[in-house]
Amino acid sequence: MIAIIMTYFQTGLEVVYSEVTGGTMMGLLTTLIMWFLVASFLMPYLINFGIMEFTGTILRKVIKPLFTLPGRSAIDLLASWIGNVNVGVVLTREQYNRGFYTGREAVAIATNFSAVSLPFCLVIARLLEVDHVFPLLYLTIVITGIICAMIIPRIPPTSRIPDTFLVENHYTEKVPEHKSRFVWALEQGVNRAERSGSFKKQLKQGFEVFVDISFVLIPQVMAIGTIALILAEFTPLFTIISQPMVYVLEFLRIPEAEAVAPATITGFIDMFIPAVLAAGIEAEMTRFFIAALSLVQIIYLTEMATLIIISKMPANIWKLLIIFIERTIISMPIIAIIAHIIY
Repeated sequence: MIAIIMTYFQTGLEVVYSEVTGGTMMGLLTTLIMWFLVASFLMPYLINFGIMEFTGTILRKVIKPLFTLPGRSAIDLLASWIGNVNVGVVLTREQYNRGFYTGREAVAIATNFSAVSLPFCLVIARLLEVDHVFPLLYLTIVITGIICAMIIPRIPPTSRIPDTFLVENHYTEKVPEHKSRFVWALEQGVNRAERSGSFKKQLKQGFEVFVDISFVLIPQVMAIGTIALILAEFTPLFTIISQPMVYVLEFLRIPEAEAVAPATITGFIDMFIPAVLAAGIEAEMTRFFIAALSLVQIIYLTEMATLIIISKMPANIWKLLIIFIERTIISMPIIAIIAHIIY
């Protein structure tokens, strides 16, 4: 509240209300509230009318062996891709709270399937002036994201999270022997839709989700985001801790390694910061590399990570930081190889 008052009235400490700290976060809060307003009232129709049951049963034979996750998690990815990364996280949170995902599955889905929306990818590409190769950039993001999603659920800390449910739920994606997969999926979806309840019930559920997110998330996003941006903009912290990345980038033969090194780790604060830091880089291959990396990292404190932390999912800031580092380490050589092929 202190940060919001300082920023709104442009008073107090300049480091708090500056355009690059509190001002940035205030603009973000407006966008977040609008996204959550729409998502909260549409989400009951996505989770209560059978589409997740139908999709989960149909896609289980693909999703389970590849990612060790339920088939219904494909809807989380679709919600993020079409809408917003936060929509996917909120959807995962709701599914975990209702006993459809275990703790390990929920964290794995939230940190791997909450993909950045297509419009935002285009915004980053334009900012870094690589939008003329956007199809190749997005293909790079898809390939890297799939590889990360295959590896990260199988390694610590994600793999060590207990496979236990928050509440009892007897739902299963397994198909009975005497039925075809499609027929069983259709039956599951129809049965879920029949239990969905009235229009009034959907509105009530949407309102409860919106109020819960708004009053819990918004203050924390403002506080954590402002502090993180102050550290990024007004202290040499990220320049210092990013020094090891200089050697990694040089090994991967990425031009202007020293100048761009901080951009490889500031994505944990906000996914927009790496693009801002790399906007002045001359080498197009380096700008392509940072654009892809920032969009693949997907775990950032100003929105998505805070949503996970304040939820009941078994993940704290340190686990998320480790998963962020894992995604970065796995992604960098893959993106570098593709960038060298393109350029």
